[in-house]
Amino acid sequence: MAINYSKVLKQVPVGSGTYKVYAQAQTTQIWGLDEFAQHIHDHNSVASKGMILLILTDMVTCLKEKLLDGVKVRLGDFGSFWLSLHSHGEDNADDFTAQDITGITLSFTAGSSMTSDELMKDATFEFVGTRAQQAETRAQRNADLNEQAGGSSSSSQSGSGSQSGAGGEGDD
Repeated sequence: MAINYSKVLKQVPVGSGTYKVYAQAQTTQIWGLDEFAQHIHDHNSVASKGMILLILTDMVTCLKEKLLDGVKVRLGDFGSFWLSLHSHGEDNADDFTAQDITGITLSFTAGSSMTSDELMKDATFEFVGTRAQQAETRAQRNADLNEQAGGSSSSSQSGSGSQSGAGGEGDD
């Protein structure tokens, strides 16, 4: 399976008036724990989908618990999770209290098998156009099919509805 991408025009540097074309990944689906557990099970796992789902659910609960205990959690080649804090600055240490902490960020660093270099070794890419271009192509395909079938192009509403694939962050 290839990583779908579209081309986007970005101003570099911002405010310069100079533009370049870059790749932008497009997601095809969004999977929850249930789908992911089934996928793991389908890889000839001796564990049932239910057992895998239980383990993944407990992992999330335990990961949160340990992070809130101040533990950095390393999950082998997958990577490491830890928390970072955001706070207001104070002029001296005596004035700084827990009330100055304004937020928490979950941080992740990929392990050795999930680094950018490792992922690039196995990745393939397929240009799919922007979401708008894909919808236009579907609408044209539907109109062509209706015409071939002897129907009018106004009888089909299917290119104007929602898309079956869910867009992710950065999708057009």
